[in-house]
Amino acid sequence: MAGIGEHVRRGREGVRGRRHRTLVPLPINQDDPIVDCLPPQVCPGAGIFEPHWTNFWHPPGTPQSKDSPQPPSGIGHYALLDINLTHPIRCTQLAIARWLNPGPNSKVGKASLANPKRVVHISSIAGQTPSFSTPMYVASKHAISGFIRSLAQLDTVGIRVNGVAP
Repeated sequence: MAGIGEHVRRGREGVRGRRHRTLVPLPINQDDPIVDCLPPQVCPGAGIFEPHWTNFWHPPGTPQSKDSPQPPSGIGHYALLDINLTHPIRCTQLAIARWLNPGPNSKVGKASLANPKRVVHISSIAGQTPSFSTPMYVASKHAISGFIRSLAQLDTVGIRVNGVAP
């Protein structure tokens, strides 16, 4: 079984089929053997700054956008939100689930005050201010800031969810 570092170095396919370097690459599910190798710190650091191919000002289905207005799910959506919001939320969810219920092969054990675990999100100062030119990026960073604050109570069981805002 490959460790986390090997997956990162190989650049395993990440969110939406694009290559991203992150400690827990996606797509991944709870049964994936890599989940048993989760380190005591996770940083779901994929993120993009509203590129021309996925942004509010170029809606899905327009010539500039690579976002499909009718994906298989039937609901149009933006890659920017998948990468900046869905990925860190899902990554955090998987890490918390594994830390609270470690498998028999876990090398880091169950989260507790004596055995703490950490999730570090990459937010942005854009999560604290508005921006007319990049509204989806700003919305995704506001959402990450709110998500981090919402998980503050996990600190009582040894899991701290933090964010840095460069």
